Amino acid sequence: EKWEHAKRQGSVKGVFDSILQRRVYEIGGQVISSNYIQVPNQSGDSLGLSQPFLYLFMKTRSTALFAVHVFVQTTQKTSIDIALSNIFTKYKRVGSVLQHPLQLTGGKWTMVALDLRYLCDNLGEEYLRLR
Repeated sequence: EKWEHAKRQGSVKGVFDSILQRRVYEIGGQVISSNYIQVPNQSGDSLGLSQPFLYLFMKTRSTALFAVHVFVQTTQKTSIDIALSNIFTKYKRVGSVLQHPLQLTGGKWTMVALDLRYLCDNLGEEYLRLR
């Protein structure tokens, strides 16, 4: 099955999850920067989604490192990378990257809800849309 608007890199496979009763994408591999899903598949393209909330269902292995990058565009035409990861120990901004620590319970599905407008407001920016 082809996911038209996504680029899959490295160890990414579609599997059926018995708990969610849905097809999910499992990302494996040792190096997180080499194994990922990118939506949309071209980095310069935009999803054009303007709603300020993003919901992600995530499940990790207890020892696995992970990172999720969400790129947003502000009304000032600034691009901000909201990076969620269990690598980060504190919430901070480094250039155009907002590093947000995220610790998940391994082996359990968790819904992560992001208020993108609120996150941009904290940086003195006004949210426009997802990139």
